[in-house]
Amino acid sequence: MSESARAWTRKGVFDPLRVLDVVTIVFLLAFLVVPLAVIVAESAQVALTGGLDQLPGFVQYLSHLTRNSIFLALSVTAISVGLGLLLAIFTGRVIRRKTGFVLALTLPLLAPPFVSAFATIILLGRVGVLTQLLERAGIRLFDIYGFPGIAITHVLHLTPLAYLTILAGLRTVPKAIEESAVSLGSSPLQVITRIVLPYIASYIYMGALLVFLASFGDVGAPLIVGGNYLVLPTEAYTRFLSSTADRQVPILLSGWIVVLSGVLLVAVRALMRRTQIVHTFVTEQYAYDVSWMRTQSP
Repeated sequence: MSESARAWTRKGVFDPLRVLDVVTIVFLLAFLVVPLAVIVAESAQVALTGGLDQLPGFVQYLSHLTRNSIFLALSVTAISVGLGLLLAIFTGRVIRRKTGFVLALTLPLLAPPFVSAFATIILLGRVGVLTQLLERAGIRLFDIYGFPGIAITHVLHLTPLAYLTILAGLRTVPKAIEESAVSLGSSPLQVITRIVLPYIASYIYMGALLVFLASFGDVGAPLIVGGNYLVLPTEAYTRFLSSTADRQVPILLSGWIVVLSGVLLVAVRALMRRTQIVHTFVTEQYAYDVSWMRTQSP
């Protein structure tokens, strides 16, 4: 950069970072905030102007879809975060050479969810590779089309997302805190449960949020292996594509999805704020232990 350009930047006339911020904000407003706001506004207008009266049985239909979607997303989140936490602790605290292991765990993220659904069918479908091998051994598998197929596909595809998020949190834990806890007589299990997990709680919540939203909003896997298990995103998608369906139905379904996702974001953000208190407590407790040890030393 020339001296004149630097002078203009210092004077505040031209700041590339400010320009980038403006472009980013405009992009998000134009392609994210405004479309979502329009969907929510139209769905609210339909609901408040009596549009629901013209759709008999829609409330029961929406309740059924909501229960299916939330149950699926919660189940996938619980399994994926549990597996991701165990794998993150194993690779972050147990093994030393972990590059290949981490790379292998992140491979499912390179493919979209519908590719993972095809992989589930190839492995566990009615004529899948594992299905045929197990049938030869006298073991008959359940039918994967429906909730089991979607859950298996999402867990295989989204566990790396939780794993990478939690692993990033483990790397922020100061080694001195764990070492001081061990020196004071804590077992490795106590160090993990009493120090490490509270310290990385915000990362666990973030990983759970990412997995929940990804499972809740996925369309590919439910369309391919969903069978008769109906969820909100697939119904909104198919209703939108159908030329015979009322436009009000996909608008209402889409608006409800946005509202549920927004409520979840607010709730998880509140939980993450509370974890800052835990962070402060852990750090202060560590400082107290170190100072106490220094006073006891001869």
